[in-house]
Amino acid sequence: MQYAVQAVKFSPTAASYRALGSAYEGAGKTQKAIAAYRQGLGVDPKNAELCVVLANIYAKSRDFTKAVGLYERAIQHDPRDVLAYSDLAYVYRETGNEA
Repeated sequence: MQYAVQAVKFSPTAASYRALGSAYEGAGKTQKAIAAYRQGLGVDPKNAELCVVLANIYAKSRDFTKAVGLYERAIQHDPRDVLAYSDLAYVYRETGNEA
């Protein structure tokens, strides 16, 4: 994790925040992962990958409202993102939404 922290300090890009968020997630530090992914979206608001990984955290915690918004945002920025569609379909199924 220390390398991911250093990467963000050296080059605060969406990719470095993605790596940091992933490191935090792997360590079970969900709130820190969310913060890192949000910072990455602050750097690159159209980053569909960051939207999806953040949405996945919310979906796992059953915060489906936030998850849906982020999946839809990912699809808006990258309409070819198959994982965003798939994950959004999962959330719709879990919530009984047949949209």
